[in-house]
Amino acid sequence: MTEHAQGLLRKQEHLAPLPIPTGQPASDLMNIIWRKNQVFLDIGSFSMGAGWLTLHMGTFLFVAVAIWAALGGDIVASLVVLGVMGGLMGTLWYLFIKQYRKPLIPPIRFNRQR
Repeated sequence: MTEHAQGLLRKQEHLAPLPIPTGQPASDLMNIIWRKNQVFLDIGSFSMGAGWLTLHMGTFLFVAVAIWAALGGDIVASLVVLGVMGGLMGTLWYLFIKQYRKPLIPPIRFNRQR
């Protein structure tokens, strides 16, 4: 911690440490960093790509299980799986599309000077 100002009943501290050089390039996971330069770093709060991937794979999993049950001769189990999939994944897809149509939330901006 670096102490900047002190006075009567006043003490201001900054928790940002000095940068440590590692020699490794920075990595961005799922495009969460929107913009970066020498002054600031903008980080998004929600990745729509990750949500789409999760919902797509969940839907694929439910359909694959339903087809597997139908090929095994158990049509009732296949219909139950499809009913559960329609209720669960349909609701999640609805919420995803509803969120997708909203305007983007401004990113969180971090000052890169300290």
